Amino acid sequence: MKQIVTVGHTELNQYGDMSVSAKDENGNDINFKVAVKRKQLHSMFQQGQAVILDWQTFKDKDYVADASPVASELPPVKKPPTDSVPPRAEEVISGQERGMCLKEVGECIRSGQIEKDFPKSYTRIKTDYYKRVSKGSGISFWEQQGEE
Repeated sequence: MKQIVTVGHTELNQYGDMSVSAKDENGNDINFKVAVKRKQLHSMFQQGQAVILDWQTFKDKDYVADASPVASELPPVKKPPTDSVPPRAEEVISGQERGMCLKEVGECIRSGQIEKDFPKSYTRIKTDYYKRVSKGSGISFWEQQGEE
């Protein structure tokens, strides 16, 4: 026997069976269970989703043998925008790692390697480095440059 229901609420029990509260075509509340042995069907039971149930009987007990989504009730598929790139999550690094990175950048600036590797952005990298070091150490490099 086939029946169309609209899923209201789902819950998994400790055995992996899914209990489903739904409404049938007439708006009547029905509750049923989808056994763990049919867990491939569990993902179809989403709140608000219309599902066609295929009921079978075993030893005078009805059970859900199969289910399929009702295509007309499926929400429209949202396509991700192709023109924008999702923002990257900021990577959180420890203070020790940050210190090691600053030390490495400082050594590259002193050796002149930054200027060779990044000729167009060398000045910005050097300025950002000295601002960061100045802020962290409390020493103002800008005032000292004017005094020399």
